[in-house]
Order: sequence, then C-alpha cells, then structure tokens
Amino acid sequence: MSTGFIAALWVVWQPLWKLKTSGLPYIVNRTISHRLPNLKNGIRKAFLLPSEENYQKIYQTINKNIFNKIDKQKDQSDNIAAQRAANIIFSVSGKDVYYKLSDNINLLDDETNKLIWKFISDQNQVKPAYLISQEFSSHKNNVLKMNLNPLSYIDYSLHQRYATLAVTENLQKLENNIKQSKISTTIITHPKQQNFDLKIVRLEIDNLSLTSLILDEIHFQLNTSTDTTADLFIESDKRIILPDKYISSSAFDKTNGSLKFSGVNLQISGKDSSTGSKLTLFMISNQPLQFKSMESKLTNSLTKKQIKESEFRLINDETFRYLPNISQSPAEFVKQHPQFLLQNKGSEKNSIALLPPGKYSFPETVVIPATLKEVRMLPGTTIKFFPGASLISYSPVIAEGTVNSPIKFTASSSIPWGTVAIVNTKDKKSFFSHVLVEEAGPTTVNGIIFSGGLATHYADSEILDSVFTHNHGDDGVNIKYSTADIRRNQFIDNDFDGLDLDSVSGTIKNNVFSGNGGDGLDISWNTSGISDNFMSNNKDKCLSIGEKSAGLVSGNTFENCDIGIAVKDLSNISLVNNIIRHNRQGLAVYQKKSIFGGGIANLDNNVFSNNQTDVWADEQSTVTGENK
Repeated sequence: MSTGFIAALWVVWQPLWKLKTSGLPYIVNRTISHRLPNLKNGIRKAFLLPSEENYQKIYQTINKNIFNKIDKQKDQSDNIAAQRAANIIFSVSGKDVYYKLSDNINLLDDETNKLIWKFISDQNQVKPAYLISQEFSSHKNNVLKMNLNPLSYIDYSLHQRYATLAVTENLQKLENNIKQSKISTTIITHPKQQNFDLKIVRLEIDNLSLTSLILDEIHFQLNTSTDTTADLFIESDKRIILPDKYISSSAFDKTNGSLKFSGVNLQISGKDSSTGSKLTLFMISNQPLQFKSMESKLTNSLTKKQIKESEFRLINDETFRYLPNISQSPAEFVKQHPQFLLQNKGSEKNSIALLPPGKYSFPETVVIPATLKEVRMLPGTTIKFFPGASLISYSPVIAEGTVNSPIKFTASSSIPWGTVAIVNTKDKKSFFSHVLVEEAGPTTVNGIIFSGGLATHYADSEILDSVFTHNHGDDGVNIKYSTADIRRNQFIDNDFDGLDLDSVSGTIKNNVFSGNGGDGLDISWNTSGISDNFMSNNKDKCLSIGEKSAGLVSGNTFENCDIGIAVKDLSNISLVNNIIRHNRQGLAVYQKKSIFGGGIANLDNNVFSNNQTDVWADEQSTVTGENK
C-alpha cells in the first residue's frame, strides 16, 4: 500500500471523527470530561474498524499504570487519593475518556493535589505520553491482526493521538492551577462581632487558589506617628480565643511606619475545600488604627513558591452601625439610655426626651431617633464624651443654658471625642444658648461625615451666646443646607476653621472669631447676612467667601489675619462700613477653582489701614466702589 494512498485516507478520514473538545479541563464543578473522537457504531462496523471495547481496554491499562506510579509515592496503604489522582489525569468510562466524581468525594483535597503535583514535577517520572504510546504499541498487533483494512491503522493512530492530546493538555492545566496562588483580603475596622471596639481589627483572608497556602508574614502601613503595639489572634467559633490562639505580636516601626507580624505560619485550605478556605484573624492594638496599605507573604504548600499580595478591601463596620436607632420608638430610646426621661408618654408624636441637670458620661455614641418631638437639655448639664463618642439627633435639640449654669459638651480625657450633631430635622428648629463645645473631633456616623464640634445637616438652628473652642476637626461648628441664626458666640482657638457654612441662609451677627488655625468664618453657596462681628488673629483668612455666595458684609472688624476678606469663585458681595487692618492682604478677590469664575466685591465706606496690600484682584475678578 503506497504512502500516498494512506495519506489520502488520513485526510478524508479525520473529519468523520466526532471531537467534543481539544483537552481535558480541570474545573471546580467536579466534572472532568474529554470525549475522544469516535465514529458511530454503524460506520465503525461498516468499515471493519476495531471495536470500542478494544480501545477501552487500552485506556484502562493506561489509567492503571498511572495509578501504580502515583500509588508508589504514597506513604500509606489507603489508595483512594491515588486512584482519584489517576482518574483526574486520565479518566476512563465506557467508550469515552470521561469521569464525573460523586458529590461525596472532594476533587480538590490536599492529598490528591499533592500526589498530582508530585507526579507532574517528578523529573524522573515516565511521562504519560510515553505510557500511552507504549500501551498502544503493545496492543497494536493484537487489535489489528487479521485486519487488512488500511483505515483501521488510521483509526488506531487517531485514538493514540487524541488520547495523548487529552492527557497532555490536562496535565498542563493541572500544573497551571496548582501553581496559581491568589488570596482576597478584607480588613474590617470596628468589627460588630466585638461590639465595634475601636482597638480591634478583623482580618478575613480567602484563598482563591486550588492548593493550600501558608501565611508567613503580614505587614501593615499605618497613618500614625505615635507608638503603636498590636497582637494577632486567630478566631474560633466567631470569638477571639485568648491566650491559646495567640499568634504573633508587633511593635510600630517609626522609620517606615509599619506593623510587621512574622512567623505566622498558618495554613489556608484551597477553595472549595471541605475544611473551608477562609482564615479569620483579629488584631488587638493599644489605639485605633488607620491603614494606608498592607502586604501578605504566603507560600504555596505544593510548589513551595512564595508570593506577595498587597490588594485588600477596607470595611468600617462602624459606618452604618446606628441606622436602626433612627427609627426607635421613644420608649425604646429611653430604655436604652435611661439617663433621659420621657415626657408626654401617651402621645408618641409629642414625646420629649429630657436630660435633667447633672454630670453624665457617654462612653459610646448616642443616637436620638426621629420619632421624638424634641430633646431638651436643662441648664447645668455637663456631658463628658469618651474618645470617638458622639451625640447624633434626628429630632430637634433644645439646649438652653444660662450665664451661671451653661450646658457643656466636653471630653472625658485628653483624646478628642466626636460631635454633637442634628440631622434632617429641616424647619423644626434646634436651639443652643449658653453652651460650651470643646475638645471635639471629626467623626463619621451612619455614613455622614461630621467635621464640626457642633454640626447641623438639613436642620435649621439658632445658636446664641455660646463658646466653641479647642475643637480638632475641620471646623468648630459646621452647618449645611439649613437656615441659621448665629449671634453673640465665640469661635476661638479651634485647630482649623471657627465656623463653616455650606448652603446656608440667615444671620451671622456680633460674634467673635479669634485664634483659629484656619479661617475665622468660611462660607460657600451662602446668602447669610454677616454683620458686626470681630475677627482677628486667624491663621489663614478672617473671612473666606466662596462658591457663588452673595449678600451683605457690614460693620465687621477684620484684623491680624493673613487675608482679611477673600471673595472667590463667582461670589458677589457688598462690603459696607467694615474695618480691615493689620493683614497681609486686606481684601483679595480671585478665582480659586477652575469650574468657577472670579469674584465680585462692591465696596462702600470701608476703612483699610496698615495692611501690606489693601486690595488685590486677579484678571477674572472685579472690585467696584470707594473706601475711606
């Protein structure tokens, strides 16, 4: 038979084969299949080709030989894992190279993967392609004897070819999957499982790989310059186990701003493992932590290759901790916070929560629900807040002290507390008079960022005869999207701005703004009238007006600031009868943000004296009028 005739038959014969796939996939749904190309029985009989049973015997022998080589690697007599590994590498069922594991057998167990990896990586191991060639050669004479049909030889060669292709591709996929090492890390601060403790951080590490990984080290970069220490523990039954589950400790390295935990040595099972693929750790520190970045070092338990992972997701359980409190009934609120007394109990719409005179400690944030008519605080009331604790009210607050018996909101220690805030009461006005707010700091509650020691968001207010001092957030007082009447108050020695108004209308009159680390008064999108205030010795601007604000500024004194008055970003302001003195720039009119234009200042009868520059305006801005 000529070579040319055989080649022609080969070309014609191959398209008749039914090829399901070109390789044996290794997939997590526990189904592994590769259907070797086969002709239908009628065609096979018509062309006098070898029977499917003949090929099946060859496949079973190949599977057995692979099993024998794997089984020699085992140190125990139990051969279930070895048979499972052989079936994954070269599976045989009926006329197909096909195998589906039953649901009670875990395809991805560590022992099977270990045997597969040893089989793949053993350089002295006889390669499966050679085993396939050897078996087909040894059975060739017996299968093809007395068969003069040349197509039988082609059929036989094609079976060998595709069997080799199946096992080769499968081994390559197995090798790639075993080598792949990937984790997903979530850092949860203020974890609710530990009552939102500020000093506890929960770490959840998910192994996304098929093989087990060994966690060797964890490095954290922090936003802090203070001395920080922390211990690492493993979770058991959703609890921190002390001290038997203690893993490692770390001290803060000031040179690189990091906490490093070495010698962790914890195994994380592969994904879909019956033992679970998640490792949960807790870090307990001596102070709240703020994370910049992290890096985990892990080792693939099979390949022994070390990897580094720096991606992580940060979740603060505290952010929406208090959402359910907003809808509490008045009775539920006073039951949870018995220092408050409930008046008008019979009518929920008219219920008033009353805080009698006295000294109180608030160790954690108190959220006043929206179901109350109002909250009243009486003269002589002092509330000392623990670090980070706040008073957030979704009902109007009436806090009216007297000259001799003011109401005080202060810290219980040298560490700042949070804020007193009123949210979403709209035109139901809150009143503050003869109130002291000091040593507060920025905070976030129910997803709202509060930057002032006193903050009102969508809540009209009247603030009279009060003092706001030594607050450590962006503002001593911050008011947003409201109307406000602010008179005869002192905003002094706050770290940044004294008073910040965003989208506010109302009256700002007869207040003192002095010694603040930023602006004395900072307004944006504002239409409030500003009159008869005294602003001095603020580090940045005495008065900062921006973002399309409009209105009258009259009868004020601005002195000893870097800039007396700044008018920016399409604001249009009339300045009348003001005294502007001893500043680097008396009046600066300019465009600050590119999305806006310049400012407009209309001057009438103002007094400028002893400023380095009385009036300055950029090309986008306009100054009109005359001064003394």
